[in-house]
Amino acid sequence: MIEEALSRWMDALHALGEPSFVEAAFTQEAVVIRHDWNGERDPIEVFEGRERIGSWLARSPRGVRFTHDPPEREGSSHRVQYTVSLQDFVNQGRWIVLLGEDGRIARLEHRPDPLPKTQDLP
Repeated sequence: MIEEALSRWMDALHALGEPSFVEAAFTQEAVVIRHDWNGERDPIEVFEGRERIGSWLARSPRGVRFTHDPPEREGSSHRVQYTVSLQDFVNQGRWIVLLGEDGRIARLEHRPDPLPKTQDLP
C-alpha cells in the first residue's frame, strides 16, 4: 500500500500540483507540514487540504525531480529518504508519511536536509 501511495505522491510532485494527481495522492483532509532547509525542527508552513497542497506543489520550478529510497516503517508511519535535483542542485531529505484508511496520504512531513553553506537554491 505504501509503495502505491508513494508512486501517486511522486506523480503529484512531478505534475507540479495538477489537481487530479493531488486528489489521487491525498485524502480530502490531508495535511503537509514543510520544514525549512536550515534543519530547524519547527515547521515553516502547514498546508491543509488538497487545494492548498496543490498550490504549494505548483510553486516548484519546472524540471525539479525527486527520487526516493524504499520506505521504512516507523510505528504507524513510514520514513522515506528522498533526493531532489534541479540542474546542478542536489539535496536530500526525508518524508514522514501517514496513510489514511483509503491508502492515500493523510499526513506528510517534508524535512529537507540543511543546504551546504556554499550551495544556493536555483
